[in-house]
Amino acid sequence: MRAHYFIASYINRCKKEKRPALFDDICLEVIPKLSNGVTPDNKYIKDVLEEIAICDSKTGEWKLKGKSGTQESLFD
Repeated sequence: MRAHYFIASYINRCKKEKRPALFDDICLEVIPKLSNGVTPDNKYIKDVLEEIAICDSKTGEWKLKGKSGTQESLFD
C-alpha cells in the first residue's frame, strides 16, 4: 500500500509540474522512500504501476488510471 501511495503521489506531482512521469524516474523516487520495509525491485514497481496507471507507449510517460480513463484518487 505504501508503494501505491508513493507512486501515485509522484505521478500527481509530475502532472502538476507539467513534466513526464517516466519509469526510471519513478523508481529513483520511490525505492529510497521504501527502505524501512522490504525494498521493492523494479518488477514490483512495474506491477504496481500497471495496476494504477497506464503508459503512453510513444513517450514512456505514466498517467494514473481513472474511472473514465482519467486520473483517479488513491482511495477510490
